[in-house]
Amino acid sequence: DCEILLTLTDQPALVAVAGTGSVVYGRGADGRTVRSGGWSHIISDEGSAMYMGMRVLQAAGRHMDGSCSCPELFALFQSRCPAGTLNALDHYVNDHILDKPAIAGLAGILEPAAQKGDPQAARILEESVGALSELIENSYRKVCMNGPAPEILFLWGSVLMKNRAVSEGVRARMQAAHPGIRMEVPQQTAAETALRCARRRGQKNG
Repeated sequence: DCEILLTLTDQPALVAVAGTGSVVYGRGADGRTVRSGGWSHIISDEGSAMYMGMRVLQAAGRHMDGSCSCPELFALFQSRCPAGTLNALDHYVNDHILDKPAIAGLAGILEPAAQKGDPQAARILEESVGALSELIENSYRKVCMNGPAPEILFLWGSVLMKNRAVSEGVRARMQAAHPGIRMEVPQQTAAETALRCARRRGQKNG
């Protein structure tokens, strides 16, 4: 998706995708592409829904253990996962460790919990903003090593399009660090973009 969406402009650009996983691609003025992240949730996928969902599970465990307090987040967590003890939570995690949609789906309870004043939920959202911003900055630096700085940052994926706290946080950080960069949500999907490119090539070859 990232490489395809980079064809939406001829200028140096970045595409950040954050959904279940996360990855950032960049293309410089010389046509070279760079990549940051996207290497699965074990070693990467910073700021993604999987990243946030795993931290929800950790926060729920610490709440039950008494090492932190996140009552609003825990109440919403229990509406999704009826694990009332650490032993039950351990079984849930072991049963769903490969079920990415189930774990990533827990990211959706963070904003409602934070809006109710839950400090742990707010902390996880802020950490996600920082993790995604760092991923974008890494690709930004890589593009700059070979020429002019990226002029456009395309934002794509459920986290950057539907999670307002994360989307606004990332936008604010990028705007502060790079005032001249334009941030846009593509008006067409990667599949639609690929089809348009294929038609364009066909017309040229015809």
